[in-house]
Amino acid sequence: MRSVLNLLSLCFFFLCGACTTAEMGGCKNAVVNFEYKGDGTSDLFRDHIANVSYYVYDATGKQVASGRLESADLSLFRGFQLRLEAGTYNIICWGNLEHYCQVTGENRKEEARIVNIAHTTGGIPQSYDPLYHGKALLTISDVEGKATATVTFRSAHITLWAYTKGVTDYDENGVNHPPVFHVGGFSSEYDFECEGGGIPLSFSPEAVYKPEYQVSMARCEVPRFVENTSSQLKVYRQSDYKLLEVVELGQFIADNNIEITGKEEVTIPILFDFQGIAVEVRMPSWDEVGVSPEW
Repeated sequence: MRSVLNLLSLCFFFLCGACTTAEMGGCKNAVVNFEYKGDGTSDLFRDHIANVSYYVYDATGKQVASGRLESADLSLFRGFQLRLEAGTYNIICWGNLEHYCQVTGENRKEEARIVNIAHTTGGIPQSYDPLYHGKALLTISDVEGKATATVTFRSAHITLWAYTKGVTDYDENGVNHPPVFHVGGFSSEYDFECEGGGIPLSFSPEAVYKPEYQVSMARCEVPRFVENTSSQLKVYRQSDYKLLEVVELGQFIADNNIEITGKEEVTIPILFDFQGIAVEVRMPSWDEVGVSPEW
């Protein structure tokens, strides 16, 4: 009999999840679920989003709750629960906020921003985080009832792959150093509606040399931009910082019929193929660069 009572107690604890602490003031009456469908109809959340930072604002824009869910948390429940007073709330979520970016001004929704950490300290960032943004409205009519909302995430980044072939830069020890990539002209921050702004931002992603393919390569996540962007990708020789080539991203996108508007997952691969004094800028085939990103 005692074992049955213990089992019932455990069931009650997990089902009510909620009636736990004085800080919550009672049972959790708000349930928020997450989803991300990318460019299709199937839920791809687990394939693309490793963690979620969430922020809850009341009707005046004041933050009333926030939290961070890691992959282990999301494997148990893809969302979160909490207790709220009666009212309407704005829920803002960011996926994959981790290495390169951080939140500032989060106490007020209108002041909250996503910024690049290196940029705020005067450095040149290597990359942005592969961010995803989601939002939802949730109304609590009865504090003793339960309200639910679904946050549908949207991509807040574009992936750039840069490659060079036919470039050598050997030092006195016979080590071939990869070139320096520099890509610029992007929004430096997002507000909590995922609108870009701020001083134009440049990135210099770390490049590696793949001797088995005789290719140097670098990956960089950047904030979203449109097809007719004025951003440029430049290639410099590392030893003397000589400019080797420049490509206008907008022209490259047009020449290669790359779609951005209306697409969630966007990857742009660019190969600088140096052949003597000439250079061809084109999209690579996966077998000549040794990787097969989703382009």
